[in-house]
Amino acid sequence: MPGQGIAIGYDAKRAFFNRSGLGNFSRTLLNQLAQYQPDLGLHLFTPKLPEEPIFPGSELMNVHAPVRKKAGWRTIGMVRDLEDQSVDIYHGLSHELPKGIQRLGIPTVVSMHDVIFRRYPDHYPMVDRLTYESKWQHSCRRATMLVAISEATKRDLMTYYDVPEERVKVIYQSVARRFREVTTQTDHKAVREKYDLPEEYLLFVGSLTVRKNLLTVLKALSSLSRSTRPPLVVVGQGKSYQRQMGAFLHRSGLSEEVFFRPDMQDEDLPALYGGALALLYPSLYEGFGLPVVEGLSQRTPVITSHVSAMPEAAGPGGILVDPLNSSEIAAQIERLAGDSLLRESMAQQGQTYIAKFDPKVIAGKWAELYRSLLS
Repeated sequence: MPGQGIAIGYDAKRAFFNRSGLGNFSRTLLNQLAQYQPDLGLHLFTPKLPEEPIFPGSELMNVHAPVRKKAGWRTIGMVRDLEDQSVDIYHGLSHELPKGIQRLGIPTVVSMHDVIFRRYPDHYPMVDRLTYESKWQHSCRRATMLVAISEATKRDLMTYYDVPEERVKVIYQSVARRFREVTTQTDHKAVREKYDLPEEYLLFVGSLTVRKNLLTVLKALSSLSRSTRPPLVVVGQGKSYQRQMGAFLHRSGLSEEVFFRPDMQDEDLPALYGGALALLYPSLYEGFGLPVVEGLSQRTPVITSHVSAMPEAAGPGGILVDPLNSSEIAAQIERLAGDSLLRESMAQQGQTYIAKFDPKVIAGKWAELYRSLLS
């Protein structure tokens, strides 16, 4: 039987149907709550049921879908279903609260991941910016508690939306279950052979967009001599930006040294991280920077940005750089690639640091928050 303690309602559309960032966050959190806080009653509300089971621990969850799907159900209609199920708390997993939920008189929590559209408005169409702004404003006004995924996101919420500090709590993300066991040399060899990759490589993981800053990485590599620069494996999708990268690769002579693998299977990512000399993640802005923690979990040294949330994700063992300074990135790549003792030291520091992202710890913080809202 699913948990029968505090009944918590979740907007689970992305958990069931989004295979990337917000979907991954939702699935990871819900699975960890089911595993480590089984006394909680997890009620997942979705506009439709998936064709196949999504959650390994779904027997510990109550899944609800409307009998008839109606337009705007997540925005308005869900409130009636929440009332029918007598939930004690509502948790919006991705920035949103349904309109009219205040009439239920229950505490509400909203996970706030970033305010990228405010920081980089030119990266978003106007209609998207207006939609996001409406949702963020509503959540910041109405939620009992906002939960930021980093101190950097908390600061942004306070800056852009004038949210009082006491209404914003920080609870970090954790990595998915597949990253929690350190992979072996045998695993690394198998993934290299499966995807036809070189024995030594640097790794870049992230969507191919301007914000993720792959072009600066390529400029850094192109400034190094061929004998000192390892090849680069890129995991991410974004056809338009990749075409721009292709033009640069051709001009710089890097075409044979960069391996794009956009269709990497999720289960192969831990071994791909584990076999890399280093993860390069000089993003211009992140609400958290999950690939950094994924890399650390596999003992992979990390070179990342000194801005927004990346220092929080990387910890004291990460190498922090100016994401717009290709010369600085190049110098750190050369330094790291040529120093195995440094790589081992960073791997050990990373393993110690990621204890703060342990799923049991994170699930406990969420359970403590839920209970405090009802006390």
